[in-house]
Amino acid sequence: MLLSCIIVVKWIITMIEQNEIDEKLLAYLLDELDDVGREEVKAWLEESEGNKEYFREFQRVYLEFQWGVYAREGKSDFNLLRMSCLYGYGQFKNHQ
Repeated sequence: MLLSCIIVVKWIITMIEQNEIDEKLLAYLLDELDDVGREEVKAWLEESEGNKEYFREFQRVYLEFQWGVYAREGKSDFNLLRMSCLYGYGQFKNHQ
């Protein structure tokens, strides 16, 4: 019983940590992090290939979601969406 409780607690801690990472990655993609937050994401990415792969998949899912929203709004310029996702919407918007 104690072992089951320990496993559940470890799983909960892992899920909380993953949620924190996901929130930070989303804020990074939305260009909502300050310099410290961006450096934290960059450091996390450099920790392992697994982190880099996770971010690539996270970015892919985010891009697919944004493309769906973008298409529903009647916009069809994929390159414009791609550039805004690659360079951050706020940064790209300011350079148009």
